[in-house]
Amino acid sequence: TLVLNSTFDDDTNPMSRDGPPNRLMQKLLRELQAISTLMRMVQLPFQRGLTSAWMGSGERRFQQLVDVISLAYRLLKQICKENERNALELHQYTPTIRDHLGKGMSCTITLKEIYVGKRKLL
Repeated sequence: TLVLNSTFDDDTNPMSRDGPPNRLMQKLLRELQAISTLMRMVQLPFQRGLTSAWMGSGERRFQQLVDVISLAYRLLKQICKENERNALELHQYTPTIRDHLGKGMSCTITLKEIYVGKRKLL
């Protein structure tokens, strides 16, 4: 629901919805420290011994975890969409996001959204 409410669009699929950002929701999620909470959630399985190589292996036993992490990255993308302040906060997690590239966790679009149209970060 958070992914759907973070943008204005008619698409009900959270992984493809990509309308204009909901600025109020972005601000609320920032103030609730959603960015750091989501990144802690994304990092936790790997801190407990799971490797990102296992996640990218396509094994069924990891599919639900991959889905949850993908949704978390999608929400992070929407939180940063056209919002430099949120992108700046997420920027500190760039090394973690880069470690997850190519593992099927949909983090590429999140990494891209951190920098798109944000000259301060470039």
